[in-house]
Amino acid sequence: MERPKSTRVQIFGSDYHVRGDVDAEYIRTLAAFEGRDYAVPDDVVQLAIPALRHRVILTAEAEVEGHRVDDLLRELIRSVEVPRL
Repeated sequence: MERPKSTRVQIFGSDYHVRGDVDAEYIRTLAAFEGRDYAVPDDVVQLAIPALRHRVILTAEAEVEGHRVDDLLRELIRSVEVPRL
C-alpha cells in the first residue's frame, strides 16, 4: 500500500504516542487474558487501533482512493521501531 500524503488524513486530539489512549493497565489486562504476566508489543498494537480509530478522519480523496483508517493506523504503528531492552 502506498503511503497517502499527510494532507489526506486528519488526526484529532491524539499525540504521537498512545499512552493516553491505550493505558498500561488495559495492556496488562490483555496480556493476562492471554495467559501472560507481561505485555508484548503486539498487545499495544491490538489495543491501539480501536483506541485511536475515532480520532482519525480520512479526507474525501483518501476515501475515494480506497484508504481505510485501520490500515493507515496499522501501517503507522508498525513503522515505529520497538524499543530493545
